[in-house]
Amino acid sequence: MIESGSSIKASLIIALEIQDKVEFTNILKKTSLDLNKFVDPGGSNIFHDLTRTILKEYKIMPYFNILLDEFKIRHPPHILTEMLNSPTIKEKQTPLHLATIKNKVVIPIQKLATEYLRLGADSTLKDINEQTILHLAASNDCVSLLAYYNFTLPLDPYARDINNYTPLHLSALKGHENSSLYLISISKNLEITDNKGYTPLHLTTFSSSYKIAKNLVMRGAKRNAKCKYGQTPLQLAISSGKVDMIKVLKTPLIIGNPCKSQMKIMGKKRYTMFIIGMIIKAVMVFEFLLADFDWWIGAGVLAVNLLSFVMLFVVSFKDPGYVKEKMQIPELYSKIKPDFICPYCSSKKLYNTIHCHHCQRCVNKFDHHCPWINNCVGAGNQKIFIFFIFVLIIDLSISMALGLMLYIHFSIGYDHYIPKIYHNQYINLGIFAVCAIVLILIFPIFYIQICNLFDNKTSREKYSDRRNTFNSMSSSRSIYIRDSLDLTYYSKKDENSERTVKEVGCLCWKRKIYPPSLSETSNINEELEPEIRFGTNSY
Repeated sequence: MIESGSSIKASLIIALEIQDKVEFTNILKKTSLDLNKFVDPGGSNIFHDLTRTILKEYKIMPYFNILLDEFKIRHPPHILTEMLNSPTIKEKQTPLHLATIKNKVVIPIQKLATEYLRLGADSTLKDINEQTILHLAASNDCVSLLAYYNFTLPLDPYARDINNYTPLHLSALKGHENSSLYLISISKNLEITDNKGYTPLHLTTFSSSYKIAKNLVMRGAKRNAKCKYGQTPLQLAISSGKVDMIKVLKTPLIIGNPCKSQMKIMGKKRYTMFIIGMIIKAVMVFEFLLADFDWWIGAGVLAVNLLSFVMLFVVSFKDPGYVKEKMQIPELYSKIKPDFICPYCSSKKLYNTIHCHHCQRCVNKFDHHCPWINNCVGAGNQKIFIFFIFVLIIDLSISMALGLMLYIHFSIGYDHYIPKIYHNQYINLGIFAVCAIVLILIFPIFYIQICNLFDNKTSREKYSDRRNTFNSMSSSRSIYIRDSLDLTYYSKKDENSERTVKEVGCLCWKRKIYPPSLSETSNINEELEPEIRFGTNSY
């Protein structure tokens, strides 16, 4: 019987899928055909089919090593390299392309793909759609490979495919949050357009990706960019019926909620306005309100004013709890699940650690970003912030009381010994009104922060509790990828933080708050995979 490469290849794949290592080895040893003849009419060789199997990589790798050992005996290294760079006839995909597409489950940097690269696979080859391995990794949400490729290979993250899509376009179009956030973090130009003039922000409307859109606009993507059809992202969302995207795509008004940061880079505008306002208020109080009071009252008001200014600058420059530890991006994605990684800061995010786009830093136990102090409120400065608000309330209450007292006094009559300029009751009334308005705005903040302090919760936690929102950050029992867990690598602090995550997960279970079904792009790998050891071949 005449052997054919296609039939031998099929027999090998069957032995692989039923996990019969003896049969797999016997077929290889007994065949007289050259191994580079294991090709079917579609151009797929043994490495294409080996990569396509539905088995987990840790089950494939022992057979892969057996195959490599046989190649070492029969063929020179360049034959193996030629097979690894051989594309299929229809899709023009090499085994490396398929290895990039294959795994959508997070494991420590897909070993099959990295082995192909080590053995000489060409990372610059493109498939029939002119897509590089970066495109394929982004399109399939293989964020660990995406980070590894970008960090270790000379690939262009702005490369365009047949539709002028960059990797970020594809990731945003499919709504892959982790891949999109990583690509946004490395992108210097967020306004690249495809064949239809769509920017990545336009494409978020098709996938209703609120989080991706928010990250894009907070990193400087233009909301008013128009495609070839003359539509902005907002107009595209409205015409597509994606009403849930309108909030993030709508340009914030000049005057917005004074107690909340707008969804754009604020800079120091409100901080500067606040300082100027405090100075003007102090001048007006000393110029118009204190002339008719004893000196000791003026000294007391001056002391409270000075304390307000001091506390403002203290809370502005106080570290709110910035995450300082940084790691190499490939190392992060090889050890930690993407949901617990901040690609902007190159650090791991534990429960309640949030990246602030205004400060461009991750903050531990993040409560909110306060534009009036130009700083975040977090674990490091929450108590100081509460004390600052308390002092400010006293300061405003005193000024309001003085203004009201003088307004009432001068409405009845005024003292002829006081210069007439100070008898303007409307100035007194104005000072009273402004202080009262500001007091009305900041008193709820003081109340909320006091409650947070006693409950040992942040505003974000309370908001999530009220909405019964499932927090994916607390759903996983471990932030670490299971088969790469090395507790000697992590500090005691990290272990304690991980324990906190586990406890929160248990609480969620007891309260019957169940996570949504994991999609095909889920990055949570719940299956325990044993450690894989590569063969010691010379290829």
